[in-house]
Amino acid sequence: MRKIKSITIVGGGSAAWLAATYIQNNFWDMPLTVIDKEVGNPIGVGEATVLTFPSFLRQCGINLPQWFQNVDATYKAGIDFPNWVEPGRKIYHPFFLNRSYFDLKCTQYDIWAQKQDLDFREYSVPSYQNTMMNKVDMFNAFETLAYHIDAGKLVTELQNICTNTVNIIKSDVVKVNKDLDGYITSLELKNGTTHQSDFYLDCTGFLSLLKDQKKVELLDTGRLFTNAAVAGHVPYEDFEKECVPYVSCPAVDHGWIWKIPTQSRIGSGMVFNSNITDPEEAKKYFCEHWNNRIKPEDLKLIDWTPYYSENFWEKNVVSIGLSGGFIEPLESTGLASMTYGVQELALHIPQYAYTENSIDMYNKTMMSWYSDAVDFVGSHYADSKWDTKFWNYVKQKHVKSQRHLFYEDWLKDPQRTFYSDVSSKTLFHPQNWQLWLIQMGYPTNVDLNRLSPMQIDFAMQEFMGSEEIRNKLSISHKDAIETTNMGYDWYVRCHSTGDF
Repeated sequence: MRKIKSITIVGGGSAAWLAATYIQNNFWDMPLTVIDKEVGNPIGVGEATVLTFPSFLRQCGINLPQWFQNVDATYKAGIDFPNWVEPGRKIYHPFFLNRSYFDLKCTQYDIWAQKQDLDFREYSVPSYQNTMMNKVDMFNAFETLAYHIDAGKLVTELQNICTNTVNIIKSDVVKVNKDLDGYITSLELKNGTTHQSDFYLDCTGFLSLLKDQKKVELLDTGRLFTNAAVAGHVPYEDFEKECVPYVSCPAVDHGWIWKIPTQSRIGSGMVFNSNITDPEEAKKYFCEHWNNRIKPEDLKLIDWTPYYSENFWEKNVVSIGLSGGFIEPLESTGLASMTYGVQELALHIPQYAYTENSIDMYNKTMMSWYSDAVDFVGSHYADSKWDTKFWNYVKQKHVKSQRHLFYEDWLKDPQRTFYSDVSSKTLFHPQNWQLWLIQMGYPTNVDLNRLSPMQIDFAMQEFMGSEEIRNKLSISHKDAIETTNMGYDWYVRCHSTGDF
Protein backbone atom coordinates (compact mmCIF):
# COMPACT_ATOMS: atom_id res chain seq x y z
CA MET A 1 0.00 0.00 0.00
CA ARG A 2 1.29 3.44 -0.95
CA LYS A 3 0.25 6.55 0.96
CA ILE A 4 -0.58 9.88 -0.70
CA LYS A 5 0.69 12.92 1.18
CA SER A 6 0.48 15.46 -1.67
CA ILE A 7 -1.12 15.71 -5.13
CA THR A 8 0.11 17.62 -8.17
CA ILE A 9 -2.01 18.35 -11.22
CA VAL A 10 -0.21 19.14 -14.47
CA GLY A 11 -2.25 21.07 -17.01
CA GLY A 12 -4.24 24.27 -17.33
CA GLY A 13 -7.48 23.39 -19.13
CA SER A 14 -10.94 22.29 -18.02
CA ALA A 15 -9.77 18.87 -16.80
CA ALA A 16 -7.06 20.32 -14.56
CA TRP A 17 -9.23 22.92 -12.91
CA LEU A 18 -12.27 20.70 -12.52
CA ALA A 19 -10.03 18.17 -10.79
CA ALA A 20 -8.43 20.86 -8.63
CA THR A 21 -11.78 22.30 -7.57
CA TYR A 22 -13.11 18.88 -6.63
CA ILE A 23 -9.99 17.81 -4.71
CA GLN A 24 -9.61 21.05 -2.75
CA ASN A 25 -13.21 20.75 -1.53
CA ASN A 26 -13.27 17.01 -0.81
CA PHE A 27 -9.65 16.43 0.28
CA TRP A 28 -9.29 19.73 2.06
CA ASP A 29 -6.31 18.63 4.17
CA MET A 30 -4.33 17.36 1.17
CA PRO A 31 -1.55 19.68 -0.14
CA LEU A 32 -2.49 20.36 -3.77
CA THR A 33 -0.45 21.97 -6.54
CA VAL A 34 -1.46 22.86 -10.09
CA ILE A 35 1.36 23.32 -12.59
CA ASP A 36 -0.14 25.38 -15.38
CA LYS A 37 1.70 26.15 -18.57
CA GLU A 38 3.01 29.67 -19.02
CA VAL A 39 1.07 30.37 -22.20
CA GLY A 40 -2.27 28.65 -22.71
CA ASN A 41 -4.13 27.96 -25.95
CA PRO A 42 -7.74 27.36 -24.94
CA ILE A 43 -10.23 26.31 -27.58
CA GLY A 44 -13.02 28.19 -25.82
CA VAL A 45 -15.83 27.58 -28.31
CA GLY A 46 -18.49 26.69 -25.79
CA GLU A 47 -19.24 23.38 -24.16
CA ALA A 48 -22.37 21.46 -23.32
CA THR A 49 -22.61 19.47 -20.12
CA VAL A 50 -24.65 16.43 -19.12
CA LEU A 51 -27.01 15.89 -16.21
CA THR A 52 -24.25 14.68 -13.87
CA PHE A 53 -22.47 18.04 -14.10
CA PRO A 54 -24.65 20.12 -11.73
CA SER A 55 -24.26 17.54 -8.95
CA PHE A 56 -20.49 17.50 -9.54
CA LEU A 57 -20.40 21.28 -9.09
CA ARG A 58 -22.33 20.98 -5.83
CA GLN A 59 -19.79 18.39 -4.65
CA CYS A 60 -17.13 21.00 -5.38
CA GLY A 61 -18.84 23.41 -2.97
CA ILE A 62 -19.55 25.92 -5.74
CA ASN A 63 -22.11 28.69 -5.36
CA LEU A 64 -24.15 27.70 -8.40
CA PRO A 65 -26.14 30.94 -9.02
CA GLN A 66 -22.96 33.02 -8.98
CA TRP A 67 -21.09 30.44 -11.03
CA PHE A 68 -23.94 30.30 -13.58
CA GLN A 69 -23.64 33.97 -14.40
CA ASN A 70 -19.83 34.04 -14.36
CA VAL A 71 -19.48 31.31 -17.01
CA ASP A 72 -22.10 32.75 -19.38
CA ALA A 73 -24.29 29.72 -18.74
CA THR A 74 -27.67 28.81 -20.21
CA TYR A 75 -29.83 25.75 -19.60
CA LYS A 76 -29.73 22.46 -21.45
CA ALA A 77 -32.73 20.10 -21.39
CA GLY A 78 -31.44 17.78 -24.10
CA ILE A 79 -30.06 17.50 -27.62
CA ASP A 80 -31.95 17.98 -30.87
CA PHE A 81 -30.72 15.98 -33.88
CA PRO A 82 -32.26 17.29 -37.12
CA ASN A 83 -31.68 15.23 -40.27
CA TRP A 84 -30.09 12.25 -38.58
CA VAL A 85 -30.44 8.91 -40.35
CA GLU A 86 -31.82 10.80 -43.34
CA PRO A 87 -32.69 14.37 -44.35
CA GLY A 88 -35.99 15.37 -42.77
CA ARG A 89 -35.87 12.92 -39.86
CA LYS A 90 -35.59 14.42 -36.39
CA ILE A 91 -34.38 12.72 -33.21
CA TYR A 92 -34.51 14.29 -29.75
CA HIS A 93 -32.46 13.07 -26.78
CA PRO A 94 -33.72 14.56 -23.49
CA PHE A 95 -32.30 14.49 -19.99
CA PHE A 96 -35.69 14.03 -18.42
CA LEU A 97 -36.39 10.46 -19.41
CA ASN A 98 -39.12 7.96 -18.93
CA ARG A 99 -41.61 8.05 -16.10
CA SER A 100 -42.87 4.65 -15.03
CA TYR A 101 -46.42 4.12 -13.89
CA PHE A 102 -45.50 1.41 -11.46
CA ASP A 103 -49.03 0.75 -10.30
CA LEU A 104 -49.89 -0.11 -13.90
CA LYS A 105 -46.53 -1.69 -14.75
CA CYS A 106 -46.55 0.67 -17.69
CA THR A 107 -44.24 3.32 -19.07
CA GLN A 108 -44.61 6.07 -21.62
CA TYR A 109 -42.78 3.92 -24.13
CA ASP A 110 -45.37 1.20 -23.66
CA ILE A 111 -48.03 3.81 -24.44
CA TRP A 112 -46.36 4.70 -27.68
CA ALA A 113 -45.74 1.07 -28.66
CA GLN A 114 -49.49 0.59 -28.91
CA LYS A 115 -50.25 4.03 -30.33
CA GLN A 116 -47.59 4.40 -32.99
CA ASP A 117 -49.72 6.77 -35.04
CA LEU A 118 -48.89 9.42 -32.44
CA ASP A 119 -45.69 11.50 -32.45
CA PHE A 120 -43.34 9.61 -30.15
CA ARG A 121 -41.64 12.74 -28.82
CA GLU A 122 -44.84 14.62 -28.00
CA TYR A 123 -46.52 11.70 -26.25
CA SER A 124 -43.62 9.85 -24.69
CA VAL A 125 -40.82 12.35 -23.94
CA PRO A 126 -41.43 14.62 -20.93
CA SER A 127 -41.10 18.37 -21.53
CA TYR A 128 -40.48 17.95 -25.26
CA GLN A 129 -43.09 20.50 -26.32
CA ASN A 130 -41.95 22.92 -23.63
CA THR A 131 -38.36 22.67 -24.75
CA MET A 132 -39.19 23.24 -28.40
CA MET A 133 -41.07 26.40 -27.36
CA ASN A 134 -37.95 27.72 -25.59
CA LYS A 135 -39.40 27.08 -22.15
CA VAL A 136 -37.81 25.38 -19.16
CA ASP A 137 -39.35 23.70 -16.13
CA MET A 138 -37.68 25.57 -13.26
CA PHE A 139 -39.66 23.62 -10.65
CA ASN A 140 -37.61 20.52 -11.49
CA ALA A 141 -34.52 22.38 -12.71
CA PHE A 142 -32.00 20.73 -10.41
CA GLU A 143 -33.06 17.24 -11.50
CA THR A 144 -33.75 17.74 -15.21
CA LEU A 145 -31.44 20.47 -16.57
CA ALA A 146 -27.74 20.69 -17.35
CA TYR A 147 -25.89 23.74 -18.72
CA HIS A 148 -24.28 25.27 -21.76
CA ILE A 149 -21.15 27.16 -20.74
CA ASP A 150 -18.31 29.26 -22.10
CA ALA A 151 -15.33 26.92 -21.76
CA GLY A 152 -12.80 29.73 -21.39
CA LYS A 153 -14.81 31.44 -18.67
CA LEU A 154 -15.23 28.10 -16.91
CA VAL A 155 -11.46 27.76 -16.52
CA THR A 156 -11.14 31.35 -15.26
CA GLU A 157 -13.94 30.85 -12.73
CA LEU A 158 -12.45 27.61 -11.38
CA GLN A 159 -9.02 29.24 -11.12
CA ASN A 160 -10.55 32.04 -9.05
CA ILE A 161 -12.26 29.52 -6.78
CA CYS A 162 -8.96 27.71 -6.18
CA THR A 163 -6.74 30.78 -5.74
CA ASN A 164 -6.59 30.68 -1.93
CA THR A 165 -6.53 26.92 -1.44
CA VAL A 166 -4.26 25.60 -4.18
CA ASN A 167 -0.55 26.19 -4.83
CA ILE A 168 -0.41 27.38 -8.45
CA ILE A 169 2.86 27.29 -10.42
CA LYS A 170 2.96 28.96 -13.84
CA SER A 171 5.64 27.10 -15.74
CA ASP A 172 6.13 24.36 -18.32
CA VAL A 173 7.29 20.86 -17.43
CA VAL A 174 10.53 20.14 -19.28
CA LYS A 175 11.50 16.77 -17.75
CA VAL A 176 9.76 13.95 -15.88
CA ASN A 177 12.02 12.07 -13.46
CA LYS A 178 11.14 8.49 -12.49
CA ASP A 179 12.63 5.86 -10.23
CA LEU A 180 13.63 2.36 -11.31
CA ASP A 181 10.08 1.08 -10.71
CA GLY A 182 8.58 3.73 -13.00
CA TYR A 183 7.10 5.99 -10.30
CA ILE A 184 7.43 9.73 -10.89
CA THR A 185 9.80 11.23 -8.33
CA SER A 186 9.91 14.84 -9.50
CA LEU A 187 9.22 17.27 -12.32
CA GLU A 188 11.80 19.71 -13.67
CA LEU A 189 10.24 23.01 -14.71
CA LYS A 190 11.11 25.65 -17.25
CA ASN A 191 11.51 28.23 -14.46
CA GLY A 192 14.54 26.27 -13.21
CA THR A 193 12.91 24.64 -10.18
CA THR A 194 12.21 21.01 -9.39
CA HIS A 195 8.82 19.99 -8.01
CA GLN A 196 8.16 16.86 -5.96
CA SER A 197 4.89 15.15 -5.06
CA ASP A 198 3.56 11.71 -4.10
CA PHE A 199 0.78 11.56 -6.67
CA TYR A 200 0.15 13.18 -10.06
CA LEU A 201 -2.83 13.87 -12.31
CA ASP A 202 -1.97 14.20 -16.00
CA CYS A 203 -4.32 16.83 -17.45
CA THR A 204 -2.05 17.79 -20.35
CA GLY A 205 -4.52 16.77 -23.06
CA PHE A 206 -3.41 14.83 -26.11
CA LEU A 207 0.26 15.46 -25.15
CA SER A 208 -0.10 13.01 -22.25
CA LEU A 209 3.09 14.47 -20.86
CA LEU A 210 3.55 12.35 -17.74
CA LYS A 211 3.28 8.81 -19.14
CA ASP A 212 3.11 6.76 -22.29
CA GLN A 213 -0.44 5.75 -23.15
CA LYS A 214 -1.52 2.24 -24.06
CA LYS A 215 -4.26 3.24 -26.45
CA VAL A 216 -7.42 1.64 -27.76
CA GLU A 217 -7.66 3.26 -31.20
CA LEU A 218 -11.24 3.99 -32.29
CA LEU A 219 -11.12 5.45 -35.79
CA ASP A 220 -12.12 3.01 -38.55
CA THR A 221 -13.19 0.36 -36.04
CA GLY A 222 -16.79 0.47 -37.19
CA ARG A 223 -17.96 2.88 -34.47
CA LEU A 224 -16.42 6.32 -34.96
CA PHE A 225 -15.76 8.19 -38.19
CA THR A 226 -14.66 11.76 -37.42
CA ASN A 227 -11.29 13.21 -36.48
CA ALA A 228 -11.55 16.98 -36.95
CA ALA A 229 -13.71 20.03 -36.43
CA VAL A 230 -13.76 23.68 -37.44
CA ALA A 231 -15.22 25.85 -34.69
CA GLY A 232 -15.83 29.42 -33.63
CA HIS A 233 -18.26 31.92 -32.12
CA VAL A 234 -21.44 32.90 -33.95
CA PRO A 235 -23.12 36.19 -32.92
CA TYR A 236 -26.83 36.21 -32.13
CA GLU A 237 -29.27 37.79 -34.55
CA ASP A 238 -32.33 37.10 -32.39
CA PHE A 239 -31.39 36.15 -28.82
CA GLU A 240 -34.85 35.06 -27.66
CA LYS A 241 -35.33 32.84 -30.70
CA GLU A 242 -31.80 31.41 -31.00
CA CYS A 243 -30.90 30.98 -27.32
CA VAL A 244 -32.67 27.65 -26.98
CA PRO A 245 -32.56 25.31 -23.95
CA TYR A 246 -30.99 22.48 -25.91
CA VAL A 247 -28.02 21.75 -28.15
CA SER A 248 -28.86 21.51 -31.84
CA CYS A 249 -26.76 18.99 -33.79
CA PRO A 250 -27.97 18.80 -37.41
CA ALA A 251 -26.46 16.19 -39.70
CA VAL A 252 -24.98 17.78 -42.84
CA ASP A 253 -23.20 16.65 -46.00
CA HIS A 254 -19.74 16.43 -44.43
CA GLY A 255 -20.70 15.20 -40.94
CA TRP A 256 -22.62 17.16 -38.34
CA ILE A 257 -22.74 20.61 -36.70
CA TRP A 258 -23.08 21.56 -33.06
CA LYS A 259 -24.78 24.76 -31.87
CA ILE A 260 -24.32 25.61 -28.20
CA PRO A 261 -26.04 28.84 -27.07
CA THR A 262 -24.38 30.72 -24.21
CA GLN A 263 -25.51 34.08 -22.83
CA SER A 264 -23.39 36.15 -25.21
CA ARG A 265 -22.90 34.01 -28.34
CA ILE A 266 -23.40 30.64 -29.98
CA GLY A 267 -20.47 28.24 -29.79
CA SER A 268 -20.60 26.25 -32.99
CA GLY A 269 -18.51 23.90 -35.07
CA MET A 270 -18.66 21.26 -37.76
CA VAL A 271 -17.33 17.77 -37.09
CA PHE A 272 -15.96 15.90 -40.10
CA ASN A 273 -13.31 13.46 -41.32
CA SER A 274 -10.22 15.26 -42.59
CA ASN A 275 -9.31 12.26 -44.77
CA ILE A 276 -12.53 12.86 -46.72
CA THR A 277 -13.15 16.61 -46.45
CA ASP A 278 -10.36 19.16 -46.80
CA PRO A 279 -10.34 21.55 -43.80
CA GLU A 280 -10.58 24.60 -46.08
CA GLU A 281 -13.64 23.10 -47.75
CA ALA A 282 -15.07 22.40 -44.30
CA LYS A 283 -14.58 26.03 -43.26
CA LYS A 284 -16.31 27.28 -46.41
CA TYR A 285 -19.25 24.88 -45.97
CA PHE A 286 -19.64 25.75 -42.28
CA CYS A 287 -19.66 29.51 -42.91
CA GLU A 288 -22.25 29.08 -45.67
CA HIS A 289 -24.39 27.05 -43.27
CA TRP A 290 -24.44 30.09 -41.00
CA ASN A 291 -25.15 32.48 -43.92
CA ASN A 292 -21.66 33.94 -43.43
CA ARG A 293 -22.40 35.20 -39.91
CA ILE A 294 -18.93 33.86 -39.18
CA LYS A 295 -15.84 34.08 -41.42
CA PRO A 296 -13.32 31.31 -42.27
CA GLU A 297 -10.48 33.30 -40.71
CA ASP A 298 -12.35 33.33 -37.39
CA LEU A 299 -12.46 29.54 -37.17
CA LYS A 300 -10.15 27.19 -35.31
CA LEU A 301 -9.19 23.82 -36.72
CA ILE A 302 -9.26 21.09 -34.07
CA ASP A 303 -8.07 17.59 -34.86
CA TRP A 304 -7.82 14.40 -32.86
CA THR A 305 -7.46 10.67 -33.11
CA PRO A 306 -10.32 9.10 -31.14
CA TYR A 307 -9.04 6.71 -28.48
CA TYR A 308 -9.16 5.78 -24.85
CA SER A 309 -6.42 4.53 -22.59
CA GLU A 310 -5.90 1.06 -21.15
CA ASN A 311 -3.66 2.52 -18.45
CA PHE A 312 -5.56 5.55 -17.16
CA TRP A 313 -3.79 4.96 -13.86
CA GLU A 314 -0.17 3.80 -13.99
CA LYS A 315 2.10 3.78 -10.93
CA ASN A 316 1.52 7.19 -9.25
CA VAL A 317 -0.01 9.09 -12.18
CA VAL A 318 -3.64 9.19 -13.39
CA SER A 319 -4.80 10.59 -16.73
CA ILE A 320 -7.87 12.83 -16.54
CA GLY A 321 -9.65 14.31 -19.55
CA LEU A 322 -8.15 14.29 -23.04
CA SER A 323 -4.95 12.63 -21.84
CA GLY A 324 -7.05 9.59 -20.95
CA GLY A 325 -9.22 9.51 -24.02
CA PHE A 326 -11.50 11.36 -26.40
CA ILE A 327 -14.38 9.99 -28.45
CA GLU A 328 -15.80 12.94 -30.38
CA PRO A 329 -17.99 15.94 -29.44
CA LEU A 330 -21.27 14.05 -30.04
CA GLU A 331 -23.37 13.59 -26.87
CA SER A 332 -21.12 15.84 -24.77
CA THR A 333 -18.91 13.07 -23.41
CA GLY A 334 -15.81 15.28 -22.98
CA LEU A 335 -16.57 17.09 -19.71
CA ALA A 336 -18.52 14.05 -18.52
CA SER A 337 -15.39 11.89 -18.78
CA MET A 338 -13.40 14.45 -16.77
CA THR A 339 -15.83 14.68 -13.87
CA TYR A 340 -16.45 10.93 -13.78
CA GLY A 341 -12.71 10.22 -13.81
CA VAL A 342 -12.10 12.50 -10.82
CA GLN A 343 -15.07 11.20 -8.80
CA GLU A 344 -14.16 7.59 -9.47
CA LEU A 345 -10.55 8.23 -8.47
CA ALA A 346 -11.71 9.59 -5.13
CA LEU A 347 -13.45 6.26 -4.45
CA HIS A 348 -10.22 4.36 -5.15
CA ILE A 349 -7.97 6.24 -2.72
CA PRO A 350 -9.68 5.73 0.64
CA GLN A 351 -7.62 7.00 3.56
CA TYR A 352 -5.29 8.62 1.00
CA ALA A 353 -3.74 5.30 0.01
CA TYR A 354 -3.83 2.83 -2.88
CA THR A 355 -2.72 -0.63 -3.94
CA GLU A 356 -2.19 -2.43 -7.22
CA ASN A 357 -5.77 -3.63 -6.90
CA SER A 358 -6.94 0.00 -6.71
CA ILE A 359 -5.14 0.73 -9.97
CA ASP A 360 -6.51 -2.34 -11.71
CA MET A 361 -10.11 -1.71 -10.65
CA TYR A 362 -9.95 1.96 -11.64
CA ASN A 363 -8.63 1.11 -15.09
CA LYS A 364 -11.33 -1.50 -15.65
CA THR A 365 -14.04 0.93 -14.54
CA MET A 366 -12.81 3.71 -16.82
CA MET A 367 -12.39 1.43 -19.83
CA SER A 368 -15.93 0.14 -19.31
CA TRP A 369 -17.25 3.72 -19.11
CA TYR A 370 -15.55 4.69 -22.36
CA SER A 371 -16.52 1.48 -24.13
CA ASP A 372 -20.18 2.07 -23.30
CA ALA A 373 -19.99 5.69 -24.47
CA VAL A 374 -18.30 4.67 -27.72
CA ASP A 375 -21.05 2.15 -28.45
CA PHE A 376 -23.83 4.68 -27.84
CA VAL A 377 -22.18 7.44 -29.86
CA GLY A 378 -21.44 4.92 -32.60
CA SER A 379 -25.11 3.92 -32.77
CA HIS A 380 -25.90 7.44 -34.03
CA TYR A 381 -24.15 6.59 -37.28
CA ALA A 382 -26.13 3.40 -37.95
CA ASP A 383 -28.50 2.94 -40.90
CA SER A 384 -27.71 6.25 -42.58
CA LYS A 385 -29.64 6.99 -45.75
CA TRP A 386 -27.60 10.06 -46.69
CA ASP A 387 -25.88 9.98 -50.07
CA THR A 388 -22.71 12.04 -49.70
CA LYS A 389 -19.03 11.11 -49.64
CA PHE A 390 -18.81 11.19 -45.83
CA TRP A 391 -22.04 9.33 -45.13
CA ASN A 392 -21.37 6.72 -47.80
CA TYR A 393 -18.04 6.10 -46.06
CA VAL A 394 -19.96 5.68 -42.79
CA LYS A 395 -22.40 3.23 -44.40
CA GLN A 396 -19.48 1.20 -45.74
CA LYS A 397 -17.58 1.08 -42.45
CA HIS A 398 -20.24 1.06 -39.69
CA VAL A 399 -20.59 -2.07 -37.57
CA LYS A 400 -23.28 -2.31 -34.91
CA SER A 401 -21.95 -3.02 -31.43
CA GLN A 402 -23.16 -5.92 -29.31
CA ARG A 403 -24.95 -3.39 -27.10
CA HIS A 404 -26.73 -1.96 -30.14
CA LEU A 405 -27.89 -5.42 -31.25
CA PHE A 406 -28.95 -6.29 -27.70
CA TYR A 407 -31.21 -3.24 -27.38
CA GLU A 408 -32.49 -3.68 -30.91
CA ASP A 409 -33.66 -7.19 -29.97
CA TRP A 410 -35.00 -5.90 -26.64
CA LEU A 411 -37.37 -3.54 -28.44
CA LYS A 412 -38.87 -6.45 -30.37
CA ASP A 413 -39.26 -8.80 -27.40
CA PRO A 414 -42.96 -8.88 -26.40
CA GLN A 415 -42.06 -10.17 -22.93
CA ARG A 416 -39.94 -7.13 -22.15
CA THR A 417 -41.10 -3.85 -20.75
CA PHE A 418 -39.20 -0.62 -20.81
CA TYR A 419 -37.68 0.54 -17.61
CA SER A 420 -35.41 3.11 -16.07
CA ASP A 421 -32.09 1.90 -14.67
CA VAL A 422 -29.74 4.71 -13.71
CA SER A 423 -27.79 2.78 -11.10
CA SER A 424 -25.02 1.50 -13.33
CA LYS A 425 -21.71 3.29 -13.70
CA THR A 426 -22.29 4.28 -17.27
CA LEU A 427 -23.21 7.56 -18.92
CA PHE A 428 -25.93 6.04 -21.09
CA HIS A 429 -28.61 3.82 -19.61
CA PRO A 430 -31.16 1.45 -21.17
CA GLN A 431 -33.62 4.27 -21.67
CA ASN A 432 -31.11 6.27 -23.69
CA TRP A 433 -30.77 3.34 -26.05
CA GLN A 434 -34.50 2.66 -26.19
CA LEU A 435 -35.33 6.28 -26.91
CA TRP A 436 -32.69 6.65 -29.63
CA LEU A 437 -33.48 3.41 -31.45
CA ILE A 438 -37.24 4.01 -31.42
CA GLN A 439 -36.78 7.39 -33.08
CA MET A 440 -34.42 5.84 -35.62
CA GLY A 441 -37.33 3.69 -36.71
CA TYR A 442 -36.55 0.35 -35.10
CA PRO A 443 -39.70 -1.73 -34.47
CA THR A 444 -40.90 -2.23 -30.90
CA ASN A 445 -43.17 -4.77 -29.31
CA VAL A 446 -46.91 -4.44 -29.08
CA ASP A 447 -47.92 -6.75 -26.26
CA LEU A 448 -51.71 -6.62 -25.97
CA ASN A 449 -51.68 -9.45 -23.45
CA ARG A 450 -49.39 -7.75 -20.90
CA LEU A 451 -51.15 -4.37 -20.92
CA SER A 452 -54.82 -3.83 -21.62
CA PRO A 453 -56.10 -0.91 -23.73
CA MET A 454 -57.69 0.49 -20.57
CA GLN A 455 -54.32 0.56 -18.80
CA ILE A 456 -52.69 2.25 -21.79
CA ASP A 457 -55.41 4.90 -22.01
CA PHE A 458 -55.22 5.63 -18.29
CA ALA A 459 -51.43 5.90 -18.36
CA MET A 460 -51.66 8.24 -21.33
CA GLN A 461 -54.04 10.47 -19.40
CA GLU A 462 -51.55 10.48 -16.53
CA PHE A 463 -48.74 11.51 -18.84
CA MET A 464 -50.69 14.30 -20.51
CA GLY A 465 -51.81 15.55 -17.10
CA SER A 466 -48.20 15.69 -15.97
CA GLU A 467 -47.27 17.59 -19.11
CA GLU A 468 -50.02 20.13 -18.45
CA ILE A 469 -48.68 20.76 -14.95
CA ARG A 470 -45.13 20.93 -16.29
CA ASN A 471 -46.17 23.54 -18.87
CA LYS A 472 -47.80 25.60 -16.10
CA LEU A 473 -44.57 25.57 -14.09
CA SER A 474 -42.35 26.51 -17.04
CA ILE A 475 -41.01 29.92 -17.98
CA SER A 476 -39.18 31.23 -21.03
CA HIS A 477 -35.53 30.31 -21.34
CA LYS A 478 -34.63 34.01 -21.38
CA ASP A 479 -36.45 34.61 -18.09
CA ALA A 480 -34.85 31.52 -16.59
CA ILE A 481 -31.36 32.78 -17.47
CA GLU A 482 -32.10 36.17 -15.93
CA THR A 483 -33.31 34.57 -12.70
CA THR A 484 -30.11 35.13 -10.76
CA ASN A 485 -30.73 32.41 -8.16
CA MET A 486 -31.33 29.72 -10.79
CA GLY A 487 -35.04 29.44 -10.22
CA TYR A 488 -35.03 28.98 -6.48
CA ASP A 489 -37.45 31.90 -6.07
CA TRP A 490 -39.68 30.32 -8.71
CA TYR A 491 -39.56 27.03 -6.81
CA VAL A 492 -40.44 28.70 -3.51
CA ARG A 493 -43.29 30.69 -5.06
CA CYS A 494 -44.85 27.59 -6.58
CA HIS A 495 -44.67 25.78 -3.26
CA SER A 496 -46.01 28.68 -1.22
CA THR A 497 -48.95 29.35 -3.55
CA GLY A 498 -49.70 25.73 -4.31
CA ASP A 499 -49.37 26.58 -8.00
CA PHE A 500 -48.17 23.17 -9.12
